[in-house]
Amino acid sequence: MKTLFFTATVIFSISLFPLNINSQTWTIYESMFNAFPYSDGTCIATDNNGKIWAGLDKYGEPKGLTMFNGTEWISYDSQNHGMPEVIINHIAFDNNNNVWLSTDQYVIKFNPNGNGTQNDWTIFTETETGFEYDEVNAGLCAQNGDMWFASGGAGILHYDGSNWENHTLPVGCGANSLVWFFHLAEDQNNLIWFSAIDRMGSFNPQNSTFEILDLTTGVQLDKVRKIEFDSNYNMWVSLPVSPSYGMAKYDGTSWTEYNTSNTSLVSNNIQDFCIDGNNEIWVSTAGTLNHFDGTNWETWTNVDFMTGHSNFGALEEVTSDGEGNIWAISGNYDFVKLSPGYQSIGDSPNPDQTKIKLWPNPTNGYLNTNQELDNVVVEIYDVNQKLIDLPSTSIYFSQLDLSHLQNGIYFIKFKTMTFIEVHKVIIN
Repeated sequence: MKTLFFTATVIFSISLFPLNINSQTWTIYESMFNAFPYSDGTCIATDNNGKIWAGLDKYGEPKGLTMFNGTEWISYDSQNHGMPEVIINHIAFDNNNNVWLSTDQYVIKFNPNGNGTQNDWTIFTETETGFEYDEVNAGLCAQNGDMWFASGGAGILHYDGSNWENHTLPVGCGANSLVWFFHLAEDQNNLIWFSAIDRMGSFNPQNSTFEILDLTTGVQLDKVRKIEFDSNYNMWVSLPVSPSYGMAKYDGTSWTEYNTSNTSLVSNNIQDFCIDGNNEIWVSTAGTLNHFDGTNWETWTNVDFMTGHSNFGALEEVTSDGEGNIWAISGNYDFVKLSPGYQSIGDSPNPDQTKIKLWPNPTNGYLNTNQELDNVVVEIYDVNQKLIDLPSTSIYFSQLDLSHLQNGIYFIKFKTMTFIEVHKVIIN
């Protein structure tokens, strides 16, 4: 049985934050008229053929898995395809493009090229693996084809295609060797990097040894939610949600943090991130989608692209397909695809390249500029990207009076016939 989504496509020439945009296309796949009632997405991933897969869950409805084949969404659940009733935490793919599900109960392997019956599902319970755990949080297919899983309560699980084994932290690495593991990633040296409930480090499969990162570096590395390596072997991580710290990059020697203090991110609450085929970073926060090309950041919000979709929720999990599209799950049961068609300049331009200079920043409410503003359109947006009415008396020849605004983060857009610039300003 197939379940179809209604789609809507919106094309814009300019959004609120990205600059010099040529075109971009947002496609929204809506769950409407109860056609897919259990469509609250739990995770999203791209397989080896560029197809999009997502885990689905809604209280009181069958749990499920869905796949977009380029034309339509195909659903799998206990009622139509024999899928076990589980909540999918993470999706991974092996070298044969089998789908591996990390769930709240056990590991599942699904053969999408099977006969459409329960025989397509292989379930690895605690009995099959030989280890007890609360749930499985994430999976990884290593370069040699072996599968690795981050578990809650049984350490890191390893499956070589025939046998299961587990690896727990040795005594001295923490109070509890059976810690809750969150995510896994493999580096160029075939080390398996892990994030756990109060630490982060790597596991060497060759000699079965752990190495724990120093947690006193100043970067909050406990409870890291996700790890990914870019093509330059830099390691990217999303930092703890509570409290929120943003994200960070490790180049093998030092850490670089990215958060609201040095980027256009309007929130440090990172929901998810992915790295596309151009080695660029895409980040979802509670209310925005953000893009980092290695130099500049740009940001979209629901307001920018969800015209006509007032019930649309915040973007959560994100992934990149083989064609450069960015896919995301919305908090209100919808799926979104962004097809970028622009040259990225970013919304926080390099000060050496901007036409308008602002100082001081942070400010107590009065900003000086290096240009007269009589022929410049000035727009002020709050942290939620809502346009704020700006009294005409606030704009002087080369000064902005924002003293009537409350303390916080704001974005000032300057527009002329020849350029658009957006500056992030902090009022304190």
